[in-house]
Amino acid sequence: MTRRGGDTASEWFSRGWTLQELLAPRDLLFCDATWKPIALLRKDSAEQTDNGLVALLSEFTGIPERFLASNNRFTEASIAQKMSWMAERSTTRVEDMAYCLLGLFGIDMPPLYGEGKRAFIRLQKEIIQRSDDESIFAWRNDWAHVYRDHYYDGRREGCFRPGLLATEPKDFRECGNIAPVEPNLRPPYRITNRGLEFSSRTIFIHLDGETDRWQTCLVRLACAETIGGVANQCLIALRCAQETHGVSAGRLLAVGREYVCDTRGRLHNTHHDAMHRHGLLDMEGTGEQQLFYIKLS
Repeated sequence: MTRRGGDTASEWFSRGWTLQELLAPRDLLFCDATWKPIALLRKDSAEQTDNGLVALLSEFTGIPERFLASNNRFTEASIAQKMSWMAERSTTRVEDMAYCLLGLFGIDMPPLYGEGKRAFIRLQKEIIQRSDDESIFAWRNDWAHVYRDHYYDGRREGCFRPGLLATEPKDFRECGNIAPVEPNLRPPYRITNRGLEFSSRTIFIHLDGETDRWQTCLVRLACAETIGGVANQCLIALRCAQETHGVSAGRLLAVGREYVCDTRGRLHNTHHDAMHRHGLLDMEGTGEQQLFYIKLS
C-alpha cells in the first residue's frame, strides 16, 4: 500500500486481519523491522507522542482521522464506510475477507472454510438482520459497464443478473463518504425465501429494449453521499417484473449506484450511460409506494 506521496507503507497496512488491530485497541505501539519502537498512539489523549501520526495513518489507510484518534469512535461509521476501509486490503483465504470483519460489525458467525465468496454474502445478510443502515446497498461494481448493454435487453436469457448485495469489500471502495440520513421512515425490511422484502416509493422509467413484463425503477435509499460538502441522497436502479397485488420481483440493475438527489429533491445521474436522458428528474411529490422482493445474490 502506498500513501499519496508515493512512499510505500508496511505490509501490515494492506492485510485484512490488521484492520481490527488498528481500530480496536486503545493504545498502539508501532515498531520497525527490528522491533524498535518508533511511534506510540494513545487514542483519546490530548498529548500525542507524535502529533502527525494520526494524519499519517489516515494517508496509508484511507480511514478519516476522527475514527483513528478516538477509541471506539469507529462504531459511529456507516456500514459503507467500514466496508470501504477493507476495500484495498487482502487475505490469504478468500473467506477471511468476510471473517476478519466480524468484530468490526459485532457479528457472531461461524466460519465455513470452503464457501468462498459466499462468506461475504452471508456476512451482509447477518448485518441486514441487525441494522437498518441502508448504506450497505449503496455499493458500486465495475461489472456495471461490462454487462450494461446485455442487461438492458430483458428478452435475453442467461445474461448477468446481480443481486442486491455486494460480492466483495472492493465493491465499496468509492463509499467512504456515504452515511445514513435521519429519520429513516421506511417500514422494516426482512429476508424471506423470495429475497429481501422491501417497501419504497419509486419512480418508473423506460429504457430501450424493455418488454411489457420488465420495468426499470429508481429506489431512494436512506443514506447520502457527501460530495463537495453537500449531502446527496443515494438511489439504486432495479429491474422489476410486475406480479399480483402491486408486488414486484426485482433485481439490481447493472448500473449500481448511479444516481444521487440534491437538496432540492432533483435527481442527477452521476455517470454517462444509456440512461443519460434521465439525468435530471424531479422527485418532489412523485413516486408510488411499491413492495418488492429483491434478489440478494
